[in-house]
Amino acid sequence: NKKTIRAIDPSFVRRTLPTHFPNVFSQVCPPDEGRIYHPYLKNFLIIAFVFISSFAKADTTFTFLPKGKVHLIGDQFEITATLKLPSNSKAVWPIFKDTITSKIEIIELAKKTSSTQKDFTTISQKIIVTCFDTGFIVIPPIEILNDSGKTIIASQAQLIEIKAIPTKGDEIKSIKEPLDTPFLWSEIKEELIYGSILLILIIALSVFLWWYFKKRKKPEIKIVLPQVSAKDAALQQLLDLENKKLWQQGKVKEYQSELTTILREYIEKKFDVIALELTTPEIIEQLSRRNLNSSEKEKLQRVLQIADMTKFAKAEPTPIENELCFSISKDFINSCG
Repeated sequence: NKKTIRAIDPSFVRRTLPTHFPNVFSQVCPPDEGRIYHPYLKNFLIIAFVFISSFAKADTTFTFLPKGKVHLIGDQFEITATLKLPSNSKAVWPIFKDTITSKIEIIELAKKTSSTQKDFTTISQKIIVTCFDTGFIVIPPIEILNDSGKTIIASQAQLIEIKAIPTKGDEIKSIKEPLDTPFLWSEIKEELIYGSILLILIIALSVFLWWYFKKRKKPEIKIVLPQVSAKDAALQQLLDLENKKLWQQGKVKEYQSELTTILREYIEKKFDVIALELTTPEIIEQLSRRNLNSSEKEKLQRVLQIADMTKFAKAEPTPIENELCFSISKDFINSCG
């Protein structure tokens, strides 16, 4: 009645047991006791290892299955992609464009559906495809990637068969000519009636609109702008320039340029001289012909010369000179009216 005792190599146990079972291994197979003899220990360890390994791999699954393995050429059939993964995991769904392979064309992509049950999320998508080649065709593995671009899992390759359309016998028949059917007005009777009514209405509406807009007189809109004298416009511009406080901010060149522009525009309107296009001596010469007071000419010439030195010779007028130029310009405009 002696039972046969089978020997188990401790190295086999260490290779097959997962790394997270050190305590179990140390209890079952201490390293210092050599071989262990037990009638059922080896079978138990093998079954436990297979169960644990299959359970670990079953956390994430992905299938890419066609509906049916045999189809006729040109027929449309369905492929279902299904991904099951833990809810706390992330995956990048494959992007399907026009084809799955060079022989399998995509006709329609359904929307993805997602459902969560317990700790797992299931994502699925249905794809309608067709094929115009006959024979056995392989659907390659489709990969699921993570955020880093690494493959998490891939589907298994699938083999489908595409058959030609069966024919009765080997006889090749000629193509029939198209049938010649007579044209009947009765077939388009309603279309002619409604089309004629619509055409008459369009013509009548066009004539009415043409007559209405031709006879209707458009009211003339006159825009009357308030007349502002050259003096008032120039004084308002000087006030705006003063409020800007340009030379107080160090923008002396910009201040002198705007000041002389106001003076030149005033001279053009008041004395009919193209002052914006003339130099300072030319402006003074033109004003001399208009019987302008000599003292006014001298003050105006001084303002224009200071501005020219500032713009072209990079001179820096003093604050007193800036205020003096403004005061002279204002007095010149007031005196000339």
